[in-house]
Amino acid sequence: MKTVLTSTLALVLLAMPATTGAQNVARDGLVVSGQPTAKAWVDTMTTKLDRELDHEERRARPGQDQQGIVQLRFTRSADGRPSDVQVIRASSPGALQTSARRAVSRLRGIPEIPQGYAGTQNVHVNIVVAGSEGHMRKLTRQLRQWEAERMARAPGERRVLALNSAR
Repeated sequence: MKTVLTSTLALVLLAMPATTGAQNVARDGLVVSGQPTAKAWVDTMTTKLDRELDHEERRARPGQDQQGIVQLRFTRSADGRPSDVQVIRASSPGALQTSARRAVSRLRGIPEIPQGYAGTQNVHVNIVVAGSEGHMRKLTRQLRQWEAERMARAPGERRVLALNSAR
């Protein structure tokens, strides 16, 4: 059975946006944008993450259980690479946790975090892998609960930009 993969990449905003968006409006009414919007940033990063997860899926050994949820966090370094990659929660230890960490660690060319979210370089990643639609629904419910708990623990994490992709 084909594995259903959903990855969610979320930028954890530890401070309220410094502006109303990632764009600045010049005095003459023109929109000036030197950095990506939050949506464009998340779209770009989700594509990069999915490519790395595809690579991990291809290199998995037959019979390895690669189903479950992994939540990770990393900091965008000045050179556009992830640093301090940490698994913050996983539904079970094992191959998926290892693959998720490797995939995130291999990300390169991470664009600058949108200007409207100044004050943080932290990125939160949720990866959910299931072997069936029923299992995906179950894991998605569990992830929602985990996210609600995370938001309740730290009010600074209530503003999260996220994009889901599924195959």
